[in-house]
Amino acid sequence: MVEGRKPAHLDCSLADIVFGISLGEGAFGNVRVGWTKQNTKTKYAIKTMKKTEIIKSKHVDHIENEKNILEKLQHSFVLDYYGFYQDDRYIYFITELLKGGDLFTYHRSVGNFSAK
Repeated sequence: MVEGRKPAHLDCSLADIVFGISLGEGAFGNVRVGWTKQNTKTKYAIKTMKKTEIIKSKHVDHIENEKNILEKLQHSFVLDYYGFYQDDRYIYFITELLKGGDLFTYHRSVGNFSAK
């Protein structure tokens, strides 16, 4: 399952992360561009989710599974995972920033993918 070098976990606190513009919204929160105060050149995608919404919709297991999978999986076809943070109201997944939008939106715009 592992392919090559595993990306480094961010070595900073949540207070060291700067949140930029929003890239999109989902059922539990949104995804924003972010960077650390120590390195403003490297950009990340920060998935921010409201704890209350996750609990209310009974998706805690799904979020824990997502975190566990991201921590273990490393492949050129899967975005790099850099860490997990939380505060009283939110949880945060820090991942590689991939420009160009998400696969679901792209798929809707082009229709079905061909097998070729």
